[in-house]
Amino acid sequence: MANPHQTVMPPISWPAVNYTGNPLDQEVSRMGNLHVLGQLRVEGGVDGAGPPALKNGTYYFVDTANGDDTLDGKTWLTAFKTVQHAVDTVVSYDIIFVSGAIAEAVVTPVDGASGAGDGPLYVRLISARNHGYPDGDEWTSGAAGSPNLILRARGWSVEGFNFRCPTATEAIRCLYSYTDALVYEDIVTCPNLAYDIQIKGCRFFWGLHAIGAYGVAFEYQIRNNIFEFVGVVGATGRAIRSVGVGYAAPYRWFITGNQFQDCAGFIDFSNVGANGCVIAGNILQGVGLVSSYAHKIDLGGGFGDSGNMITGNTLGGTYSIIGGYVKANANDNWFGNYVSTGISSAVPG
Repeated sequence: MANPHQTVMPPISWPAVNYTGNPLDQEVSRMGNLHVLGQLRVEGGVDGAGPPALKNGTYYFVDTANGDDTLDGKTWLTAFKTVQHAVDTVVSYDIIFVSGAIAEAVVTPVDGASGAGDGPLYVRLISARNHGYPDGDEWTSGAAGSPNLILRARGWSVEGFNFRCPTATEAIRCLYSYTDALVYEDIVTCPNLAYDIQIKGCRFFWGLHAIGAYGVAFEYQIRNNIFEFVGVVGATGRAIRSVGVGYAAPYRWFITGNQFQDCAGFIDFSNVGANGCVIAGNILQGVGLVSSYAHKIDLGGGFGDSGNMITGNTLGGTYSIIGGYVKANANDNWFGNYVSTGISSAVPG
């Protein structure tokens, strides 16, 4: 006999949502999580800022061990095998998840001359199975002079990969007004326009350079990465560097929450200087495998001339120009940094 006082809960009914794409959109919308055949579980989005947002986009999957580039790439069971095939398939606002070790030199499509936006824009490239050092799946390029990844369009985000840097160039190369042959060209004719780039949660190790930006690189976010042993080969490499001509200085970069350890150089913008950049909350090792660091934070030289803010960093070694800390000019703001003598608000001299 039923208890007359018992409350019977009605069956759960999810609110109706107009789903227009991949069925994973439904899971993301209603649960705030992403579950992909038990392999990936991301609470509140990959970086904790909410579920992955798609603007009329599609999820694609790459399984470098078991995938097949003749399939559609839209589930783990029909995953692509190569990252390059996925990159050549996506359109703007798509997301690519990658499982397994990568041995490819990947090049993204171009943006389009004069910012025409012909190529895919605002694509997220996310590692689904990076277990971290020392057993994480590595991304190698396969050749000493080939970057692991070349970005040529705006808005791309690279998240959670374990990069083994090549020994004769950078792991990630970003091109703006530079041709594939690394020749400067006006934006009216040059289709390579990589800006508004995010690189986060990655590990870069060994090799020559980690991240190299060519041309007028602006609005970059380099955050929560680990750089270690970069540039140790030959002791000439840099974790983050810029390459440009004339006014082509990094502009409005946010370099935050990174750890630099045992690298030959950390942040080197001495080629063209820097404008309006924020370098905050990073940890820079003072002494390690490389006994002398010529460029810990070097913003001098070139056209860069205004408003850089360097604050809240732990700055190892000698806090001076000789120690590798170089301002752009008198307009820089260096304050609240932790140095060997305590908290300093002095510009390095």
